[in-house]
Amino acid sequence: MDLDKILESKERERASLMERVSELAREIDVLKRVRAEYLGSTAAPPASPSAAPAATEPFPWTVLGDAAAPPSPPLPPVPVSLPPVPVPLPPLPPPPVAAFDGTFSDLIKAYRAHENSPYHKLKHGVRKNYDQGINRLDREIGPDRVADWSAARVQSIYDTSWTAGGKISTGQSLLAKLRLLCSFGSVVLNSEACTRLSTIIGQMRFAPAPPRTEVLTIQHVRAIRAAATSQFAWPSIALAQALQFEIPKIRQVEILGEWVPMSEPGPDDINNGSEKWVGGLLWSDIDDKMVLRREFSSGRVLNLDLRRFSMIMEEINNVPPWKRTAGPMVICEYSGKPWTASEFRRKWRLVAEKAGVPSNIQMTDGARGTNLKSSSESDEVQEGIFD
Repeated sequence: MDLDKILESKERERASLMERVSELAREIDVLKRVRAEYLGSTAAPPASPSAAPAATEPFPWTVLGDAAAPPSPPLPPVPVSLPPVPVPLPPLPPPPVAAFDGTFSDLIKAYRAHENSPYHKLKHGVRKNYDQGINRLDREIGPDRVADWSAARVQSIYDTSWTAGGKISTGQSLLAKLRLLCSFGSVVLNSEACTRLSTIIGQMRFAPAPPRTEVLTIQHVRAIRAAATSQFAWPSIALAQALQFEIPKIRQVEILGEWVPMSEPGPDDINNGSEKWVGGLLWSDIDDKMVLRREFSSGRVLNLDLRRFSMIMEEINNVPPWKRTAGPMVICEYSGKPWTASEFRRKWRLVAEKAGVPSNIQMTDGARGTNLKSSSESDEVQEGIFD
């Protein structure tokens, strides 16, 4: 028997087994560390066994004096792949506003979209009024370049289109909105063409609209109240007309309130799902001594003893006491909710015609009301021009 060959074979087998033991030790160490990380264990994993045992049972045929095989070099640590931690993404920035291309149409788009535009600060009613005029400007002069306009061009379109048929108030409203747009373009967009045209319009002079001479008399008001109640069964219109006529300088929107999108500021306890009602007179504004106290969004405060106003008291007394406890004072008989402005105007005109009131007289033409304009018109200069 060749003992040398057997010895050589056994030495190779021992070296292979020792290498495998070392590999197992490293794998056990890695698994313990992974378990500690996933299970939250704070205890350090026990030290791994050495690459070679401290004392090894010699094989029976080991020759004394033979040197032990050197241990295998340690392998590099095995990287552990942990699941990625989700990181919240920052909010997307607002879409950029396209550069102003010099046309009125693009100027209008920027006025409505730019983050620094005063358009976003307008009240809902004022914004609707602006949109009507601005949409007309877009239709009529949208493709024109601002830089091409002169004083002669402004005067020409004002005379031939905007004030056609003697509509001076319409022309002045459109002119104000044109200058508003140019002021925005000058200040926010830094447009020299807008600065130039705004200066030109500011230097021009236009004939003012003649003052309204129509007056809604007390006889008209009595006839309207009677027709609303007896012929149409709309006592809410009779009450609104009495309030409008006898309370000095009150606006129609301050009596009726208005329907605005749910996103607008203000309470939303009265709503129809998509819009809410805000701003009108409430029964809770009247105390037990019949004193009306109300502060409006404009900052104006009403503090009136209603017992001094005979028509208002007559109409209030026509309302059953159980309806005077809370909620809006003027309620549409059809819907059971406050009137919309357009529907109220339409119904009021039907009543006024039945009462024999001339068609050129409006509800706000009362002697005490001093021919007040609507809320959106009177706020135009305050809300629209960019300061």
